[in-house]
Amino acid sequence: EESRAQEGKVLELEQKCAEVLEKAQFEREKLLNIQQQLTSSLRSLEGEHQDAQQVIKSLREENEKLLKLLEAEQQSNSTVTQTLEDYKIALEGLKIENSSLKTQLESEKQKAAEINAMGCTTDNSEVQEMLKVAHAEKDQLEVSCTELKQELLKANSELKHVQGLLAKAENECGQLKEMCDRQAEQLSRTSQKLQEKTSENEAHIKNLKETIFELEDQVEQHRAIKLHNNQLISDLESKAMKLEEQKQDTERQLKALNRQIKEDTEEWRRFQADLQTAVVVANDIKCEAQQELRVVKRKLQEEEEKSARLQKELDEVKGSSRNSQ
Repeated sequence: EESRAQEGKVLELEQKCAEVLEKAQFEREKLLNIQQQLTSSLRSLEGEHQDAQQVIKSLREENEKLLKLLEAEQQSNSTVTQTLEDYKIALEGLKIENSSLKTQLESEKQKAAEINAMGCTTDNSEVQEMLKVAHAEKDQLEVSCTELKQELLKANSELKHVQGLLAKAENECGQLKEMCDRQAEQLSRTSQKLQEKTSENEAHIKNLKETIFELEDQVEQHRAIKLHNNQLISDLESKAMKLEEQKQDTERQLKALNRQIKEDTEEWRRFQADLQTAVVVANDIKCEAQQELRVVKRKLQEEEEKSARLQKELDEVKGSSRNSQ
């Protein structure tokens, strides 16, 4: 009965050990899965953070390019404006020179008229010579005036072209500035959103790291529990081995006890047989003794009766002897 109780206790301990091992394995797999999921989420968030930083970097580079382009356009606009001012100054100079040439032409015409008027009083050859000189100067002045008119027309044309280029440059500069402002505003909003998302991701990453630390702590605790359980299992296995040895010793003792009981039973049976034989013999002896006792009692009674008669006779003899005296 004690051996069966020990076997039940060993089976119960083995079942508890199996349940503890199964539960520890399940918890360990669960924690490993959670850790893998958190690690994957952390890597994904770090990738998104790097992508966001790359987008911010590219937007900043594009903004710098646009600012440089705007600065170049502004510098080009300043150059065109300076060129326009130079053309305006040159045009004013040409206008002044044209006015001077017109004045000189009028003066020469007046001189020619005066020479023609003087032609009646002076020598004809001298007049002809002066007329030739005057006509030559007139022709030269007319050529210069024509050239100046052409240069003036060309300057006006170039001025209009430059004004058109300036208007176009100003329009493009305005559009570029608007585009830069829009992109800067968009970049600012995007940067703000990315910074907010980065802050959220950093907070989330911090929480994930804290969760990972907690899980690692739990894993360490489970490892400690597992080591404790392994030690407990080892102790239980040692106890189970000792109980098994005790069981074997108990079985050997039980077998020896069974043999002893069997031998004692056989001896008891032999004793009972001998006892029965002794009882039979004792009964026979008892019967014989009873018979002898009855014979002795009868003889004793006879002797007592005989002794009583003798005593009576003795008393009678003594009485007769006293009477005779």
